[in-house]
Amino acid sequence: MRSGALTAGVGAALLLLALPAGVRSQEMTEVRTARRDVDQAERMDVEVEYAAGRITVDRADPGYLYQKYVRYDASRFEPTRRWTREDGSALLELGMESTGDGGRWIRWDGLDIDFDLGGLENLNEASSTLDLGLSRSVPTSLSLRIGAAESTLRLGGLPLTSLSLETGASETELTFERPNPERMDRLEIEAGAASLRTRSLGNARFGELRLEGGVGDVRLDFTGEWTRDATATVEVGLGSLRLVFPEELGVRIRRESFLASFDVPGSFERTDEGYRSENWSSAEHRLTLDLSSALGSVRISVRD
Repeated sequence: MRSGALTAGVGAALLLLALPAGVRSQEMTEVRTARRDVDQAERMDVEVEYAAGRITVDRADPGYLYQKYVRYDASRFEPTRRWTREDGSALLELGMESTGDGGRWIRWDGLDIDFDLGGLENLNEASSTLDLGLSRSVPTSLSLRIGAAESTLRLGGLPLTSLSLETGASETELTFERPNPERMDRLEIEAGAASLRTRSLGNARFGELRLEGGVGDVRLDFTGEWTRDATATVEVGLGSLRLVFPEELGVRIRRESFLASFDVPGSFERTDEGYRSENWSSAEHRLTLDLSSALGSVRISVRD
């Protein structure tokens, strides 16, 4: 991950939320695009840069490589799309560029954010909407860079080989309700001043997970159908972190903390490095988690 991106995201997010909302006429426009033939690609890279608004990512209808619906204020934004294909590999790049017309703008690590949005509570009304559906059958590497947004990422059942998620002042829900048909090499999350909720991360079938969190509330739910051993590195700053593990998963936590409080269930035993679940030696699959926390709280729970 890029150094300094997290600090920049936190600073931009705090400034954004502190400014009052503006009043300006809107020219709302709707656009739908899609590409049907899954035979056009053996694998796909999808890169999305989205400054502000509401974004949803889900499965596309059967037979489609992708489907996109966008609703935006034409006086403020202009959507971008690029599709290229070579030797069986396809690249889809989506963005929402600002026109800079009449607003007060900053750059959040390369993304434009309009101060006149007035905070996350007004994003749906004042900004844009992006609904993206991705192929159910083509192996996909997905990269999402999201500024100030309400994000619903329903990625269960998508054949993801890697996932990179970067957010600024964002409320994000990331779920894997169905198992990933592919093995995911790496899952990376970088969150600034954010609320992040995950569910069923075990279904992602990741080999390595890395999360960097700045200021916010983070919940990592590792339930799901585990099929392999994995490692995770979690670094959080100011805020609360909740870790939820399935009962059958063997878990080892190597801990470094400053002033963070820890709430650990009785099914975990204390070790020289941190904590370990009682079933660590007998579990079919294991997760080794390196945890670094500063100010805030860490709560660990187990679900059957």
